[in-house]
Amino acid sequence: MSYEYLKPFFEGGPLSFEQLTEKLDGAEGVKLVNLKDGGYVGKDKFDALEAKVGGLQSQLTEANGKLEGYDPEWKAKAKQMQQEADQKVEAVRFDYALKAALTAAKAKNPELVAKSINRDALKLTDAGLVGLEEQLKALKESDGYLFEGDKPAPEIVKPGSPIRRTPAGGGDLDAFYANNPFYKKKA
Repeated sequence: MSYEYLKPFFEGGPLSFEQLTEKLDGAEGVKLVNLKDGGYVGKDKFDALEAKVGGLQSQLTEANGKLEGYDPEWKAKAKQMQQEADQKVEAVRFDYALKAALTAAKAKNPELVAKSINRDALKLTDAGLVGLEEQLKALKESDGYLFEGDKPAPEIVKPGSPIRRTPAGGGDLDAFYANNPFYKKKA
C-alpha cells in the first residue's frame, strides 16, 4: 500500500498529534478513518456488494413482474372460492332457520314439510324467514295431517290398573261405595 498521498503533510518535519489533526481537517481529498469499528468499507468490497444489490434488485423486479401476471388469475379464484363459501354458509343458515321454524309450527315431519314449501319465495332476515307464515297457513289448510293438532294428548292409563280416575278425582270404587249402602269404604 502506498502512502505517498501523506507526504505533503510531513514536508516541514515531524508533527505532533494536534498539528496532524489540524492539517488533516483542512485538507481536501484526504479522510482518515478507523477500519476496526466497521465504519469504512474498502472500494472493492463496496463495488462487490453494490453489484450484488443491483442483481438482487433486478431479480426482485422480474419476480414482481411474474407475480403480476399470475395475480389476476389467483385473485379471481380466491374471490370465487370466497363467494362459494359464503353461499354454503348462507344455505346452512337458511336450512337451520327453516327447520327451527317448522318445529315451532309443530310439524310432525319437518323434512317432509320443508320439501312441500317453495324455498324461492322465502327470504332469511335477522327476524326470521319472511313469507313462511303464509305458506304454512296454506299447507295446514290443505294437508293438516302434517302438523300436530291443538288437542291435548290422550291420557294413558297404566295397564293393569283397576282404578280409573274421574275428573273430580274419584275412581270406580268410590262410585261403587256410593251406590251400595251395605258396603263401607275402608279407611
